[in-house]
Amino acid sequence: MSGVFCGGCGEGDLAPDPGGRGSRPVVCDLCGWTADAAVLPRKWLDEDARPWTKRERKKAGRLFFLWIDLDPEDDGAVGDIMKILGLSGMSISDRTLLELETRPTESTLRKLGELRGVTRVWLAP
Repeated sequence: MSGVFCGGCGEGDLAPDPGGRGSRPVVCDLCGWTADAAVLPRKWLDEDARPWTKRERKKAGRLFFLWIDLDPEDDGAVGDIMKILGLSGMSISDRTLLELETRPTESTLRKLGELRGVTRVWLAP
């Protein structure tokens, strides 16, 4: 089976994004990642690949996608982000997607947004 998959959470079935950029703009209905499907690579799933379960977990309220934009000149917030969220590690880039098992509180989102080096924090729909 082949297809175009989300570059954020890895799920398939990207939806059209009429207001997006590119010739075939798409958006992931799970994590909010956007792209131009015309330039995305197609991926092949192994016959014995694990079934995709993120959609089911999100629907059940056991998966939340938290996006954090970091200042490329100041990555000092990473340790504080991990501490606030109780993470033992995380991948970082200018725009980082974290998959959480519980919804962060408004207080937690506010704390994250106030960290030096964090430019934006938001939960995917």
